[in-house]
Amino acid sequence: RTESWWEAPDLRGGGFDVVFDLWGYPEAWRRAQGWESPLKRRGLFVTTAGDDPYPKAQSKLGMLLFFGKFLFRYLWTRYMPWPRRYIYHIGIGTDPDLLRRLRGAVESGRISPVLDPASPFPFSTDGVAAAFRLQESRHAHGKVVIKVADESPAEAREAWQ
Repeated sequence: RTESWWEAPDLRGGGFDVVFDLWGYPEAWRRAQGWESPLKRRGLFVTTAGDDPYPKAQSKLGMLLFFGKFLFRYLWTRYMPWPRRYIYHIGIGTDPDLLRRLRGAVESGRISPVLDPASPFPFSTDGVAAAFRLQESRHAHGKVVIKVADESPAEAREAWQ
């Protein structure tokens, strides 16, 4: 695909509670605030990527400037009534209760992963190369998945026992 997520017609209209953006760049955040945003009015925009894929945080000032804008966005969107909320998320952590609740939400269907329509790619030289090309193009619409095995995790565990 050559379109960005904000250009996809099926994602417009403000119907989503949460958008997880793993791509980054300030353009994604600006588009999440726009009138054609996929987010509801007070929806949550969570990103694990910064505005710059190659940040220059080589000094204390550089680190302050790099993380300062994320802190500012978080505070601004948390306490102002109109913008969609923003979180720069570094990691989920290992809190067992959080992981249990997350697993329950996935198993019940309240949370479901979105795969790129080209996924899953076969576990072959060509398949892995195609998956990396799609990821590198920054035009994936969802997770890029490489299928390693045909059996389910439970079947795989039984095979190893």
